[in-house]
Amino acid sequence: MASPHNRAATISLRVLTSAEATAPPALLSVAVGLKRLVREWSASLDDLEHDRLSSRFKAVAPDRVDLCDCPLRCKVRVAGEIISLRTVPRSGSPSLEATVDDGTGKALVVFTGRRAIRGLDPGRGVVLEGVARRERDKLTLVNPAYTLLP
Repeated sequence: MASPHNRAATISLRVLTSAEATAPPALLSVAVGLKRLVREWSASLDDLEHDRLSSRFKAVAPDRVDLCDCPLRCKVRVAGEIISLRTVPRSGSPSLEATVDDGTGKALVVFTGRRAIRGLDPGRGVVLEGVARRERDKLTLVNPAYTLLP
């Protein structure tokens, strides 16, 4: 025999799924909250991060390309969140390297001749336009045009 807690949960879920059109608005908001909670508990951290990043940049750059599907050697527009910054010498001059993540993949963005860019910080959203290529088995954009997001 099922415990009272399980039976009550089953009954409330059955009512919510079969009679959504006639359920009061307060009950519907509880159902949506329960569904979201169950999804978050059963999802992996990667799935949750992907959902967060894709929903963050969907409205800002609707014509963007996902980093996992980014075509090589042609102009692309991508959006993502900066997860790391570092200054590295390249060919004798400093270069700022930023790692950008959009939830589907990561890309290395290189700004040659720069030690820092004001406003470009980890956690900041950015839209990049440039030519993508593979360098050391990483997707790389060199000196792309960038737009900082709030």
